[in-house]
Amino acid sequence: MDDVENLEAEVVLGKDSKFTVEVEAYGKKWKFVFHRLSLGERLQVGLREATLRGNKPVEAVDAYANSIAMMLATFEYALDKAPSWFRPAEMIDTDIPFRVYAAYLEKVNEFFRAGKSEEKGDSRVTNRESDLVAGKKI
Repeated sequence: MDDVENLEAEVVLGKDSKFTVEVEAYGKKWKFVFHRLSLGERLQVGLREATLRGNKPVEAVDAYANSIAMMLATFEYALDKAPSWFRPAEMIDTDIPFRVYAAYLEKVNEFFRAGKSEEKGDSRVTNRESDLVAGKKI
């Protein structure tokens, strides 16, 4: 493969697109495998998030419900592998899904900070997600 083909593959497919986060729960460390979202997947996450909100504007729904919608929509598209018991939409305990989501966001933000991402200019998206996980009103 020549340099142009290597660059094309890196730009289209994303370098380091898969990553693993570990979260402790039930006295054990659990691994969750994610991938960085493509532009099309980001669009799908946004559409799914809106559907989970009942197609209401962000402003019409409380911050907690918005954060849950964003988290669940992101899991649907970015989460590739998780323990069989991890079914966040069915879970009563919100602590574990939020910790997994926070670990996901931290890893995604590492890509931005390290300059590994061609999406570097779109940190607005991850800042909004981080604010919602932190319970900040947007």
